[in-house]
Amino acid sequence: MAPNKLKKTTFLLNWYANPYHTPIFVAKKRGFYEEEGIDLAIMETTNPSDVTEIVGSGAADMGLKAMIHILAAKDRGINITSMGALLDEPPTGLIFKKSLGITKFTDIVGKRVGYIGHFGKVMIDDLAKQAGLSPDSYTTVRVGMNVTDAILRGDIDTGIGFTNFQRLELEELSGEPAGMLRIDECNGLGCCCFCSVMFVASDNYFNKNKDTVAAFMRATRRAMDIVIEYPEAAWEDMCIMNPRLRSTKRMVDVEVEVEGKKIKTKVETGSNVYEKIYQRTLPYFSRTLLNVERDWDKDIFYRRAKEVGFRARSAFKLMQLDDQFNLFQNVERAVDLCAAPGSWSQVLSRKLYHNRPIPNVESNSAAEQIRVVSVDLQEMAPIPGVALIQGDITSTKTAEQIISYFHGQKAEIVVCDGAPDVTGVHDIDEYVQSELLLAAMNITTFVLAPGGSFVAKIFRCKHYEFLAAQLNIFFDEVTCAKPQSSRASSNEHFVVCRGFKLPPGYKPVMTSPLLSMYGQPEEMKRDPVLISFLACGDLSCYDEDQ
Repeated sequence: MAPNKLKKTTFLLNWYANPYHTPIFVAKKRGFYEEEGIDLAIMETTNPSDVTEIVGSGAADMGLKAMIHILAAKDRGINITSMGALLDEPPTGLIFKKSLGITKFTDIVGKRVGYIGHFGKVMIDDLAKQAGLSPDSYTTVRVGMNVTDAILRGDIDTGIGFTNFQRLELEELSGEPAGMLRIDECNGLGCCCFCSVMFVASDNYFNKNKDTVAAFMRATRRAMDIVIEYPEAAWEDMCIMNPRLRSTKRMVDVEVEVEGKKIKTKVETGSNVYEKIYQRTLPYFSRTLLNVERDWDKDIFYRRAKEVGFRARSAFKLMQLDDQFNLFQNVERAVDLCAAPGSWSQVLSRKLYHNRPIPNVESNSAAEQIRVVSVDLQEMAPIPGVALIQGDITSTKTAEQIISYFHGQKAEIVVCDGAPDVTGVHDIDEYVQSELLLAAMNITTFVLAPGGSFVAKIFRCKHYEFLAAQLNIFFDEVTCAKPQSSRASSNEHFVVCRGFKLPPGYKPVMTSPLLSMYGQPEEMKRDPVLISFLACGDLSCYDEDQ
């Protein structure tokens, strides 16, 4: 039963009501706030940059804002408190039409880059500085949250947005594929926690109204459970509260003229872009609404990477795998697939050229002993002693280029830390990652010497054992490992395969499925095997996620 007297409480959204606000509107429609004694007035902002100041001044009781803007507000002396998370780490970056040809951050030269608020410009300028770009080589334009509209109008070429919102919106409204350069990957951060959307209140309101804040969070958590467990019902609630979000997609009868004859047919009209955004956002909703502490000063691997000159914290994953498996013993040549931004290539360079002369990779003469070759579709900044190939790992030409750098010899180890541009839909992400792993394994059969090793990222999923058993066809030993520097909350693991050998009768061919049983000899058709799992390092001590 709701209390006799409800407490009027104001809540300021960080933008217009949209799909990722669904839990708040579900709680409102179903009376959960009233049951907690709250009469919640939900308000929209015309300028997202105003939210922290409005909430911080007490003009609104509570609101929503991204973590990065909360930190920026605190730095400006606005005293606000975050009491929970609505969205956890939605991938964020520069979105653009793929036809624009942007593949790396330095491609913003000569382009107009849109940003939301002041701190967005700071991020862009900082990334440009790291990339060696001068401030006058690109133009920044403040567009607020309307980055998609600004791109479609031609006001900007690219701008900051969510993969589950503005990127999808751009694809739907422009009718062409959209690309994204993730800010966390450009900066080697390893996560998008800075773009998590948080519940906030002024310090004063929070301290004086802790019961109301707790009641609000309880009601919203009940609604979140419905969103997660019954997403269709939750979306219907959202559309009832905000009819403009409802799909307008319909099949309508039309009459067209074909070769002088009038023919009746049906065509699709309207849009369901908001429903698609909602579906794409579902994986990023915080199930618990709890804040996850993230202090970059305490992220020792991020800090160490910057201190010792690695391009990303992921370098420590390969180093910890080496500590466990002694990967580089007697290794003279190594290949890094899907290498950008190059942190694993840096590790390989330091390991294989230790106390050895670094060759001139430009000459590629027989006198130059190149020990590391790195491959990626994106252009990479040079690394001492590393031959860089901007190419496709599914191409035979790429395999031939690798062998040519080694003057006809093959590598003793192939590594791959590549990952797909995740959608947030776990089944799709796991499938695409598995396909990437198989593509890496396919080219490995061309360039890896007998007895060699293969290390690659994998998203551990329900079909992992099947995939690992297939790898066992080509290696004497296959182990699944979790380095200490890999976040405990991440589904990321690594397969470490040793003792490479080609099965009898198997001929590597890029144009056919790597592990298809069709047409392969009977000795390749083995029973499933159990693959061991090994944690690299003492997990009882420092947990990177804590």
